[in-house]
Amino acid sequence: MRGADMVEILIGYGVETIFGVPADTNVPLYEALQGREDKIRHAPRRTVRGLHGRRLCPVHQQARSV
Repeated sequence: MRGADMVEILIGYGVETIFGVPADTNVPLYEALQGREDKIRHAPRRTVRGLHGRRLCPVHQQARSV
């Protein structure tokens, strides 16, 4: 799957923000995000540990309230 394909799928599902750690393995994804800032944004993190912040993830908060 190409980065552009993945971005289109995420937009199709209504994803507005993605979180990630930029690296050389996901450059195609970041290239595909350029020019699509009106539909989806990237919130970069320095480490994977930053991705697990429970207060940061509204999906996690919704799941806990069910």
